[in-house]
Amino acid sequence: MRTALLTGIFVCCLITPRLRAQEDSISRKLSIDLEFRPRFEYLNGFTNGSPGPVNGNFFMTQRNRVNINYTTRKLKLYGALQEIHLWGVDKKFSAVGSINAFELYAEPSLGKDWKLRVGRQAISLDNGRIFSAAPWGQQGRSHEGIRLLFHNKLESDLIFAFTRNYYEPFDRAYSPVAAHQYKHLWVHHLKSKLRAGFTLTTINAADVFKNAVSNNHYARITNGGRLEWISAPFYASFSGYYQHGQTNAQKTIQAWYIQPELALNSKKQTTRLGFELLSGERENAPDKDYSF
Repeated sequence: MRTALLTGIFVCCLITPRLRAQEDSISRKLSIDLEFRPRFEYLNGFTNGSPGPVNGNFFMTQRNRVNINYTTRKLKLYGALQEIHLWGVDKKFSAVGSINAFELYAEPSLGKDWKLRVGRQAISLDNGRIFSAAPWGQQGRSHEGIRLLFHNKLESDLIFAFTRNYYEPFDRAYSPVAAHQYKHLWVHHLKSKLRAGFTLTTINAADVFKNAVSNNHYARITNGGRLEWISAPFYASFSGYYQHGQTNAQKTIQAWYIQPELALNSKKQTTRLGFELLSGERENAPDKDYSF
């Protein structure tokens, strides 16, 4: 049985001096943020299945990021350039893990409520359980594609993303996009406020993959959402998703996930009670995949 011990001291330093130029309160604004985030970790046997003794390892990663945001009345240009630096990894005092763009997109306005976002971008939907920018990781997580946004009383996001053969001079583990396995990704996110304090959120996604041996395409489809109810000081929600489609081994996917939650909010504290339940693999099911 694999044993693992992961202990860490996480020190996140956010330094954001802001530089502004060519600022016009009516038409144009340029802002530049600088972020430095070092993180210290101590690993002892993590991801190592060896039954013998394992020596602990202390190392540090550091994310250096420059965020550039230029906006006009009809256009937004945004870039988040980052370098992941490694200290004390593989007996090296200093090494570059990745030099990359976390986000790099153009967002023209299509009217009062419509926007189009084209380029590399983070996708954070609902509570982040299905789609998240993965802020806990130094490299984060982003996607390349097109996003059509409508935000009014009803919020709707339609997303198409893809992957390509990324240049790999640095470790893939520190790239925000290289870990993706899908060929194409389709996502629709809808959020609507209902009566009596209810809010309905739905997420429907299809990951399209390509078998490297047969060149055949297969898909994993996820359907579900969240129903929330707020009546101060009480909060309740129920989230549920179902996955179907095929795996790379041509197994039929039949997986699900649920998350109920209750909360009591006061001026001084919030008390939450909830759990997550995911379907898992079953014995004697060679043609089915129940892993969410």
